[in-house]
Amino acid sequence: MKKFLVVAIVVVCCFMMTGCYSVKMNANPNDEIKLISAGANASFKHTQRQWFALWGLVPLTEDGVQKTISNSGLTEVRVSTKYTVVDAFISGVLSIITVGTRTVVLEGNGK
Repeated sequence: MKKFLVVAIVVVCCFMMTGCYSVKMNANPNDEIKLISAGANASFKHTQRQWFALWGLVPLTEDGVQKTISNSGLTEVRVSTKYTVVDAFISGVLSIITVGTRTVVLEGNGK
């Protein structure tokens, strides 16, 4: 019985940490931005954590990618999202109130 309870708790926790997180990656329409490949060097790197409610349906933080691209004067960018150990811990603890996170990494080169 104890083994079944442990398995049930693990399964429920796994389901609570899933979601449909969507991160918008936009640039200013007036800027000419090019994508750089995964292997290319980047002189700029910015990491931010984005927060979501209702298992990813409602973003709680604003999209910082566009502002960071504009403010940094980037002309070449690479954007990736990650689910880090810290994100897993935060989401695991706060999933009971439907809150979770994703890490967004913006890399690029400027003018």
